[in-house]
Amino acid sequence: MRKIILDTDIGSDIDDCFALAYLLSRKDVEVLGITTVSGAPEMRARLADKICSAYGKSVPVCVGCEESLSGEVLQPRLTKAQTAVALSNEKTFSKENTALRFMKAVIEENPGEITLVCIGQLTNAATLFSEYPHIPDLLGETVIMGGRYAENEFCNIEKWGETEWNILCDIKAAQIVFDKCVKNCTVIGVEQTCRFSRPPALIKNAFKKRRDGKVVADCINTTVDEVYFHDVLAVYSCLFPDEVTFKRGRIKVEVCGETGNAKTVFEPSNGGGCSLVTDFLPEKFFENYKDTVGIEV
Repeated sequence: MRKIILDTDIGSDIDDCFALAYLLSRKDVEVLGITTVSGAPEMRARLADKICSAYGKSVPVCVGCEESLSGEVLQPRLTKAQTAVALSNEKTFSKENTALRFMKAVIEENPGEITLVCIGQLTNAATLFSEYPHIPDLLGETVIMGGRYAENEFCNIEKWGETEWNILCDIKAAQIVFDKCVKNCTVIGVEQTCRFSRPPALIKNAFKKRRDGKVVADCINTTVDEVYFHDVLAVYSCLFPDEVTFKRGRIKVEVCGETGNAKTVFEPSNGGGCSLVTDFLPEKFFENYKDTVGIEV
């Protein structure tokens, strides 16, 4: 049984909801807790809790950092659709940051067993690692959806930006996390996760057909052209490493002059602590997602 803490900025891009539904649907995964990060973290907590309840799971949800380490909030609010779902949850959360204490306690109680899955900006993880330097060594694995490590035909910079969003939202935090993740860190970049998408109406209708999935359907904005599964692919990569191609090495986050942007640089090394996803078979992933969540994708 894989024990997971999910660190998420759920409420903005829909892929966090897809990832949570996937985790809650797996019998080989125990979600020990969810921590929220980015603007309005208490509303993100209400949304995550609502989805957990819909899937019949009682999972501790803790509010995390709202501001980046630089004091910025590049992602101040949830989307309109996901805000409505969050507000439909009668349970409320304060803005008090309870995430760090929770993460520390769970990791210390389960040394070597916890997979920390980071699918938002890395502020919570960076603060945790900085305040409690022993924590990275107690983790079984760290999983990160973040960065860009190659150029390909799928990942147009005009669409996806010079700096991948999770990194851009807190560059300092990303530098700290990649510096301290010295072992067993699985990373997937946007150049891989943006390769395949689905029409939003198709996915919305598929979730609507399931009683537990209706809450996710309500979060989907059908006015966009496509929905992506960025964050789910990070989870899939750590659960099914035999279905994914990796390169071993180290990752650095380099600030690009005065632009305020940054690039993530992968340096191949057999002794490096990061396993970078370099390829996967999308059809196998979508088949796996369909079988796990029970929807047609």
